[in-house]
Amino acid sequence: MILVAVLFAAFASVSSLSVSVFGGTGFVGSRVAKLLVEGGADVTSISRSGSIPDWAKGADWVNSVQWKSVDFLSADAKAVDAVVGNPDCVVSCLGVVGTDPEVLRKGNGDANKNAFSSAERGGSLKRAAFVSVSSEVDACKDSWLPEFFKEYFEGKGDAEEAAQESVGGASKLCVVKPTFIYGGDSFSIKPPRVT
Repeated sequence: MILVAVLFAAFASVSSLSVSVFGGTGFVGSRVAKLLVEGGADVTSISRSGSIPDWAKGADWVNSVQWKSVDFLSADAKAVDAVVGNPDCVVSCLGVVGTDPEVLRKGNGDANKNAFSSAERGGSLKRAAFVSVSSEVDACKDSWLPEFFKEYFEGKGDAEEAAQESVGGASKLCVVKPTFIYGGDSFSIKPPRVT
């Protein structure tokens, strides 16, 4: 997975860092967590479920991760801060797909903004990485992609700004901009499905 390798490279020496992975139980986030553990980082996975993903159950590396649960959209700032704590670095793999424009905007924008703001309030944040969306895919929002996807791109853009603000500038942020990410057995655009 090239994406995971790029994110891992953003934290060249992770062995002494505490790294929180937002969306750490998802397809990308759980694999980022695995690589960070293998690199020696102190890893916390933060997601709505807070549970070990099915594909990783029974693997040794999962015992080295703190699995925490919070809903970045519905929890208040105090509750989010209690879960996020004060990591040295964060990697946000938060994102949603679907056909509801409001869900797309909130799940890709507001959830990330709340997560990055909390990490900044922790006071120890040095670096961040964010999984966004490629400019090639963004350019399609006005042509072949369904209308509802515009909010997906707006949300990702808002999240990039929040990520940069949280670390005090672009030099401390790694933004990875892949095209579509999918795993599992199926993928479709209408309705979107990423498994």
